[in-house]
Amino acid sequence: MAWSIVSVLMASWALMVPLSASMDEPAHIVKAASVVRGQFVGEPGTAGHIVQVPRYIALSQEITCTAFQEDRSAQCQDLDGANDSTIVDSTTTAGQYNPIYYAIVGLPSLVFNDISGIYAMRIVSAILTSFFIAAAVAMAWSWRPRAYAAIGVALGLTPSMLFLGGALNPNAVETSATLAVFVAMLSIVLQRKTHIPLLAERCVVIVLAAAIGGNTRGLSPLWMAIALLLPLCMAPWREVWPLFKRKAVVITIVLVGLAMAFALYWIAVSGSLNGGAEGINSDLQFPAKGEPFHVGFRIMITGFFEMNQSLLGSFGWLEVEAPSVVFFVWGGVISAFILLSLTVLKRRPLFVTGLLMVGFLIIPAFVQGAYITGGGIIWQGRYALPLFAMVMFSMVAFSGKAIAQLPLGIHRRALTIVLVAIFATQIAAFLQVLARFTAGMDVSWHTALLHPEWVPPLGVWGVLALYSAASLVATVVLLRAVANDEDLGSRLETDKQPAKQPVRA
Repeated sequence: MAWSIVSVLMASWALMVPLSASMDEPAHIVKAASVVRGQFVGEPGTAGHIVQVPRYIALSQEITCTAFQEDRSAQCQDLDGANDSTIVDSTTTAGQYNPIYYAIVGLPSLVFNDISGIYAMRIVSAILTSFFIAAAVAMAWSWRPRAYAAIGVALGLTPSMLFLGGALNPNAVETSATLAVFVAMLSIVLQRKTHIPLLAERCVVIVLAAAIGGNTRGLSPLWMAIALLLPLCMAPWREVWPLFKRKAVVITIVLVGLAMAFALYWIAVSGSLNGGAEGINSDLQFPAKGEPFHVGFRIMITGFFEMNQSLLGSFGWLEVEAPSVVFFVWGGVISAFILLSLTVLKRRPLFVTGLLMVGFLIIPAFVQGAYITGGGIIWQGRYALPLFAMVMFSMVAFSGKAIAQLPLGIHRRALTIVLVAIFATQIAAFLQVLARFTAGMDVSWHTALLHPEWVPPLGVWGVLALYSAASLVATVVLLRAVANDEDLGSRLETDKQPAKQPVRA
């Protein structure tokens, strides 16, 4: 069920947002279509790498009229050539990117001969992203209390994450895959006496997620290393070591090692990090280029909150922000769980959670500091979404276990408030972006919904109804998980055994 719900949520974004109306999407569209045609990199050019793709794919580079123009609706897009599948030259600034993700999401371009193929590519990306989210939910369902663990996964799905999940962009797959690896590793370490079939399932998730998610962006191996290694700190080494003698774990180590070796090999050979955190063309100019390391580091630390707004609610080419209530609610929820986790967690859970928090602050600053001299300020908050998702899961899942013995009524009331508030902000963010693209930001939601200049494939009310229904179902499922969780209101003695009745993705 989780896979279906999240797939519909992200597919709603895929259908609502105009083509080429999300950050760097044209480059990813062209890259995906070229990779499935055997062009893994293309020929270097002045504006990127030159590849040969169908005309309707190349058109994506020409319909970016909404980029950075918040008052302009998608009516400005000239779709002449949308039905033309003639092979033509095009360019992509993602030419140096690892081809694994693109080889999957580009497949629909081999089947469709018009612009509907791009929507199909988006939906394939959404389904792939959702698969790893569903896997994380399925494994979280074996935790105690399961309600907090499941909500910990859900709180990693910010409005920006769902938006990226509906776009052709490796950022979302990288995030969901990293989270799946993190939850799988924690589940293996904390539930060390699980039966072989369950251990094997978790190992399969780790291999798939590491192979795909670890081969998306230049920073992906770093996030994967954290997701793979940090959970080992959750138990004494003498208790963890026997895991390494189990056949499923040994096979997993070998396969993940090969996947990460390929990722590092591609980065080294292609030079995909030379252009910054997302392989940005080195000819482009960004602010503060030439400044020393400490300037980039300081900018990231002092601008921490401003920089990270984009991982909560920034859309389009970053020209559109979610309504203020979205930042207020999400900021409040995140702050509440930070305070809760730092108050109630002890020993290993506190160490792991605290280390993730520090990493979320420091790692982006180090990366930006290292890049500023050669490329300027290039960091966007969404680049740290994998780390954010791990922080949220760690805080919520571990805190839930620590306070499980509180009266059931407190859990139900608190989590109901959180879930209803998050549901409302997801709808508000979706409405904001829908209004922006149908009529522009200078008109009211009422005008945008009733008198749109541009209409998405399912219609304004069609995509809104689809997204609202999926959001409501997700909220109800989580509320029922809270209501039916027998571990809430009781003292948990151990988490070495999984909860009963594991859920399937």
